[in-house]
Amino acid sequence: MRSCEPHSAEPEFEKLPPLRDGQAMEQRGWVRVIKLKLLINCGIIMVLGSVVLVVTTWTACEERLGTLQSAGLPESRYTALLHSVQAVGGAVGTLLLVVAGLCCMGLYHESEGLLGVVMIVLGVLLCGFVQLLVWTWESGAEVGAAGQDLYDRLCHDFALNHSDRAQRHLTLVHTAFSCCGRDLPPSQEPILRETTCSPQLREQRQDCLFTIAHSLQQHLEICRVFLLVIATFIVNGLFLASCVCFSLRLAESWNRKGKYTVAGRQDSRTAEQQDAQPWHRSLTSARASHCVQTALPCPHPRTS
Repeated sequence: MRSCEPHSAEPEFEKLPPLRDGQAMEQRGWVRVIKLKLLINCGIIMVLGSVVLVVTTWTACEERLGTLQSAGLPESRYTALLHSVQAVGGAVGTLLLVVAGLCCMGLYHESEGLLGVVMIVLGVLLCGFVQLLVWTWESGAEVGAAGQDLYDRLCHDFALNHSDRAQRHLTLVHTAFSCCGRDLPPSQEPILRETTCSPQLREQRQDCLFTIAHSLQQHLEICRVFLLVIATFIVNGLFLASCVCFSLRLAESWNRKGKYTVAGRQDSRTAEQQDAQPWHRSLTSARASHCVQTALPCPHPRTS
């Protein structure tokens, strides 16, 4: 009895599986690289969120800004702007920490729902950051004018009433901003400088209106640069999160879910055995077809 010889198409079945395994390994490698990039991006966003909270707290405790705030009335425009900046900074820092934590959880559990929430929150944050950037470009002069109006009110109160409150706050403002007085009538200017400025500041004769506006605009420029840096990482995170989310979605049809992990939780040998099963069945069926065509008895195919 002759043995069942393999069909001429058998070498083709033996060559095809390595090609498919190579493609699967390449896909698995690309998705793992994207996950690592997204994980690093989430870590940077978490650090930036912590920095935003620290800067917001520093803004509330900074000597110059705090001196102007304590000198102004609760309903003044400068006080309203400072409170708004502190509230927005606290909310943005908290959201950045939350979205970074959700992103890490979504990567660890390979959850499409968590990654979808991350994409939505990042999109909302990006829109908010665009609005904040536009506001910093358009309202720089308004912030400086709010501080100048507050100083003008203190000078006017001191010139008319010579109140102790106005004198105390003017002394604090001059010390904090290293300036002394402003352009006043000749009869009022010497009194203001002698009563509220130290001898060293009187010699410098630095105008307080210019100094206050310049200092506030410098703070606003630092905030603008910081917003641009955070917006860059938000755009990068939004792109990477969408890639990972779509790859997990497609992995259901590829029968690959659970294998594109950063830690490589599933053994690669198990994945190769699963990939080789369809090709083994195709090879067995080809051999059986060849035996039927040649009318030769064939042994029962072994199951792997």
